[in-house]
Amino acid sequence: MSILSRFREWRRSRALKYLNSNGTGLTVRPRHTWIPHWLRGDYTLKNSELIAVNQDALTLQAYPVQTSNGTYVLVKDILKKRGATRAVALYNPTDSPQIISIALSDLELGGKVKLRDLLARKDMRAVRDSITFNVAAHDVMILKAKAERRLEPVRYEAEWAYLPLYNDLGKRKKEIHYASDGKASGGMVVRYAGGRRENSIIWDNVWSDQGGDYELTIFYTPAENRGIDIYVNGDKITGNRITLHPGFNKVEISSNTSWVPDIDKFELKKIC
Repeated sequence: MSILSRFREWRRSRALKYLNSNGTGLTVRPRHTWIPHWLRGDYTLKNSELIAVNQDALTLQAYPVQTSNGTYVLVKDILKKRGATRAVALYNPTDSPQIISIALSDLELGGKVKLRDLLARKDMRAVRDSITFNVAAHDVMILKAKAERRLEPVRYEAEWAYLPLYNDLGKRKKEIHYASDGKASGGMVVRYAGGRRENSIIWDNVWSDQGGDYELTIFYTPAENRGIDIYVNGDKITGNRITLHPGFNKVEISSNTSWVPDIDKFELKKIC
């Protein structure tokens, strides 16, 4: 590769970092940093629309909502938390072009959704069901998606959670951590939670539009001598029926007496 080609590759590697306000790349959690190589031109660093996403006042990081055939879809709120406008990246790090498609419901977007290609700086055709594009090898498409309404989320992946006792030094074999698992819905699980109350998996952004009762379903890998304790807004619950307040809630999974099985995700269903 020539020096000019290497320089262009370096310029391309800067693009997706603009999806995150901290400028450090797509960091889901420690040890899970996306380092892509992409872009279709050398104007990225002067793209005011990408810079606006990077400097968005919410200062949120993007997180992966879908992995498929080696590709990723990442998303984050912009302009307003829990608003109807989100930044979406379709990222293809593979060696061949890939058709990347994601349902709008997985992005929590409803109704007619207007799309703008932030790299090309042009409006795209509005969609109602899904976002689908053919993305070149080692390339990314970054979109601003503006929906008619924001949908209530139903899925919470383990890799989106906060682990208060996570230690990326990894000195102990049985230490809570994020682990790859090809059978998990997002390709990852949380392993070795439990053993004590504070060694927990915490989702502190569980949203309910109006509050009320929900059916909670946990997806995990069965294992012997494992247990699950569930806490909602600090209260331990029994069974799979929980009550959420309007707005943000906190759900925790742990165990005082045993390791927790590998956790994939949990889903919520509103009980009418």
